[in-house]
Amino acid sequence: MAKRISKERAIELFKAFKDTKSKELNKIVKNISNGKHKEDAVSSWFSLNDLEDYINYLKTNDPNVNGVRIYLGAYSDKVKPKKDDECLTTVFMVPTKPGTSTGLAEKSTMVSSTSTDNEDDPNLEALNGGTIGEPPSTPPYGED
Repeated sequence: MAKRISKERAIELFKAFKDTKSKELNKIVKNISNGKHKEDAVSSWFSLNDLEDYINYLKTNDPNVNGVRIYLGAYSDKVKPKKDDECLTTVFMVPTKPGTSTGLAEKSTMVSSTSTDNEDDPNLEALNGGTIGEPPSTPPYGED
């Protein structure tokens, strides 16, 4: 069964992020963008069709894929966004398969809290291209 959480729990998690990390990220984004952006993106939206297409792509191309790992990323001068999103946070999904490493997190010397039973599958493409909320700080369920 999926590990669903309640609306209330989602709002609690978002508020905790907004009250801690988001404030500092916003300062960085404002500085890097020379005031163009006041707030960093705090969400990314993917259509059901995009998610279903991606899952079908994974299942078709590697029957060993057992999940996806969601990474945080950032657009920069070197990584051009599709829109006017430079310096904003993004998320992307990387397929995983049974293994013994923690994938990108391990290779980048980040500490991973994920199980070492799954590793990133370097043979398949990742999924990016979600859209940010408008404004970028839209909380879950429209709550403040």
